[in-house]
Amino acid sequence: FPQEIMPSGMFAWLNGEDEEKSFLKEFEEALPSLTYTQRLIGFGVCFVAGWVTSFLSAAFLPRIDTTAGASGFAIFYTLGNLIAIFSSCFLWGPCAQLKSMVACHRLFATCMYFVAMALTVTICTMF
Repeated sequence: FPQEIMPSGMFAWLNGEDEEKSFLKEFEEALPSLTYTQRLIGFGVCFVAGWVTSFLSAAFLPRIDTTAGASGFAIFYTLGNLIAIFSSCFLWGPCAQLKSMVACHRLFATCMYFVAMALTVTICTMF
């Protein structure tokens, strides 16, 4: 279609432009670029913070039979896992990490992982 007839961005799919690519491009441009050293430091700090948070969940194991102990364990353990997953975003970038997690051969595992974490927190805090 001639550009004069169509406003820019509107019905971009008719011209063969992919909306997902433009969204990802805008998202990546909005984030500041990091140097290799900054990426490694960010990864290391987040990974260690996630590991420490998961390790702290062990403090609730002696009281796992109580609601406070079970919910404390679930929250700390889940939060530690989320921080550790977030740490890999420093290495590959958030968009590339998300694309990798929802790739066809990983989508089921990703969904099951997040469902398991959500159920763990939900069940432990309810009972």
